[in-house]
Amino acid sequence: MDSSGVKKCQTNALHNLTRIVWLRSSTDRSCAIPRTHNTIGDSSFAVAGPRVWNSLPAHLRDEDITYGGFRRELNTFCLNVASRVQ
Repeated sequence: MDSSGVKKCQTNALHNLTRIVWLRSSTDRSCAIPRTHNTIGDSSFAVAGPRVWNSLPAHLRDEDITYGGFRRELNTFCLNVASRVQ
């Protein structure tokens, strides 16, 4: 395969990794979770990422939240979850 074919494959792979599928009927910005047929597929980034994203509270998934606000609220959320576990 020549270098242009490799570059095309890499570009296609990158595009597939960065694509987010939002649920059409959702107003809470939930991601669609791909179906898998085994536990290895369930732990893949393509499945685990949307699953974690969907488990976040709706105010963290708001499209108007700033980066700093997201980090602050995510930190608070994680500390609250950790304190409930202990």
